[in-house]
Amino acid sequence: DPDISPGGKRMVRVRNGLHQSWVEVSHFINESEDCKTKCFDKPTVIVPAHGDMQHASPRFSPDGTMIALSSWFPGGHRDIMIVDSTTGVILDRVTEDRALDGNPTWSPDGRYVLFDSDRDGIFNIYAYDLESKKQARVTRVVGGAFQPDVSPKGEAILFRNASGIGFDIHEM
Repeated sequence: DPDISPGGKRMVRVRNGLHQSWVEVSHFINESEDCKTKCFDKPTVIVPAHGDMQHASPRFSPDGTMIALSSWFPGGHRDIMIVDSTTGVILDRVTEDRALDGNPTWSPDGRYVLFDSDRDGIFNIYAYDLESKKQARVTRVVGGAFQPDVSPKGEAILFRNASGIGFDIHEM
């Protein structure tokens, strides 16, 4: 589930092995269009493996300085955290509860992190305001709202919607 940084010079991804996962960042080193040779340098681990902790869906902030990701923490908590994109230092623990919180993404201005969560019994999209440190529900669906993505200018949110006949994409 890789993500490319703004400007296209770095890639973040989660690597899994032996029931553990860690977050790596690589730098783009080959300017050729076909990239048939090595395209990225050796990855740098910024969030090391720790016990049974699992990571998913890393996403660069619009300015490339932070990465939002979903992580399974000890005790069975799947929460959203924000780390420094160079050092991996945890800058903010967006959620810390029993809900399953996943698939973070950023608003174009970098003020909000949107994510899906089942905190009300049904998965919906929530937004976390980095300035006020408050969360708000963005959707209220019957079947479930997953994997939000914000349009480049911030005028729309797309998400995967679950209904009685399957999944489709909704725009809001």
